[in-house]
Amino acid sequence: YRKNEIIGWDWFHLFIPKIDREHIKDIFDTVDQFKDYVNPIICKDRSVRLMRWRNSIYVENGERFLLSFGVDITQTKKLEYQYEMLYNSMRDGFGVTDLEMNVLDVNDAFCEMTGYTKEEVLKMKLSDFTPPEYLKEELEYVLPTLEQQDSTDVYGKEYICKNGERIAIEIRTYNLRDAKGEKIGYWGLVRNISEKKKVNQELQEREQTLHNLFVNLPGVSYRCKNDEEWTFIEVNKGIYELTGYSPEEIIENSCVSFHSLIDPEHQEIVRSKIETAIENNETFNLSYQLKTKDGKIKWVWEKGVPIFDESGQLKWLEGLIMDVTESKHFQEELSLYQYIADSSADLMSYIDSKYVYRAVNKSYLAYNGKNADEIVGYTIADLLGQDVFSSLVQEKIDHCLAGEVIEYESWFEYPTKSKRYMNVIYYPYHSKNTETGIVVVAQDITERKLAEDEFHKQEELMITQSRQVAMGEMVSMIAHQWRQPIASIAMVANNVIAQREFEEEIDLELLEGDLQNIVNQALYLSSTIDDFRNFFSPTNDKELTTLDKVIDETLKII
Repeated sequence: YRKNEIIGWDWFHLFIPKIDREHIKDIFDTVDQFKDYVNPIICKDRSVRLMRWRNSIYVENGERFLLSFGVDITQTKKLEYQYEMLYNSMRDGFGVTDLEMNVLDVNDAFCEMTGYTKEEVLKMKLSDFTPPEYLKEELEYVLPTLEQQDSTDVYGKEYICKNGERIAIEIRTYNLRDAKGEKIGYWGLVRNISEKKKVNQELQEREQTLHNLFVNLPGVSYRCKNDEEWTFIEVNKGIYELTGYSPEEIIENSCVSFHSLIDPEHQEIVRSKIETAIENNETFNLSYQLKTKDGKIKWVWEKGVPIFDESGQLKWLEGLIMDVTESKHFQEELSLYQYIADSSADLMSYIDSKYVYRAVNKSYLAYNGKNADEIVGYTIADLLGQDVFSSLVQEKIDHCLAGEVIEYESWFEYPTKSKRYMNVIYYPYHSKNTETGIVVVAQDITERKLAEDEFHKQEELMITQSRQVAMGEMVSMIAHQWRQPIASIAMVANNVIAQREFEEEIDLELLEGDLQNIVNQALYLSSTIDDFRNFFSPTNDKELTTLDKVIDETLKII
């Protein structure tokens, strides 16, 4: 909204969600000197922003004014909002019961209010706290109302505390429903009116001025002129923590001007944005560096607004300056880590315990041919397919989530790379807020895999060829060994034939000797085959022999 769009409007109905109005109204009604609280506001575009507020009461001419200062903490508090509102920031009691009014849960404020420990309360029914005269009212009003709608109006009753005392309370009860919308119990916000009255009495005894609020705001709150030096008219003590200069040293440029502390490279940009805001009568947001009294460089965030008088003349600038050095350094480190991850050829991703992608690097996007918006927020099954997820990935991820480092190799199909062989490692990750997930690093080792497969093929081929060469050598050696015995057989056979041609009678004794010689040579040939076969057998056992035996077997051939 612009300033002129909200002046005169009802703050609660314009900005505060309906469900939070009672809670915020109570904070406003009971505000002390400096009270911080957190609540959501609804912006003009219907988006919701989470704000941290500090309130104070300013009394002028007997009339009470509420002064509020808010800082947008949506990004840092987004995940903590519900817990903080219901359990930490809220002074009201919170309780949950089933349909039989058995207590299922309460917060610390409820226990403080009643004097019971949480363990004691969880063994009780709601009727144990309620005086008998109020039970009838709940049966006649509360339960019938919750049958017609999801919440009651705020109604009053009493609780019986552990010490027997009664306290006056205000309570609002809501139906508790499950994910299907079925009513499964009740929950309620309980406010101790006695404490509220006590706080109101204390607040009535105090008067808070705008100056006190101004001085004690967090960060640097200021009012300055729109001159060359941005001369400070007022500034709180936060200026000392930020710059090392006291308010007295910087107001009216007593020792130094704020303009002179701003990095020269940023001065023109800062002035340009402020001048634009003045022309358009709008707030300005700035981020720049300044140098402190001891020479340190700090990053600051500033939000301010030009203040005009009734005639439309600029009076001064008002705003807040916060030290964001640590946040800036964190962003720079985060950018560096992202650059390192994006520079890697490996595929990197972070997946939470629900198998949902939370972050991926550029290599991961390139392999899948997608943008980050097409992967982050989707499950592994959405990207790889349910079959691959169930059969290959899910079990390994579950082991990793349990604390194991998992490494494996497998083929994967990628839209831009076709089929690739990947070495995949899952690392378990546990963040400070107990979030559990895994960091996945996948390296493309397709070329190595193909090279290894080719090497194994060549190795098998070489083994086959060597066996063929050895077989040829064995045949050559067999031929060499058989040449002498075959020659001996041929010679004996020729002797028998010659004897038959030239002699009338064959000497049977000589013939028998020649035939036995042929048989011996044939047996030798047979044993030679066995010797060579055993020589090439990988299971051939060694045996002892003597030189005499070898000579005798040789002489038989000769």
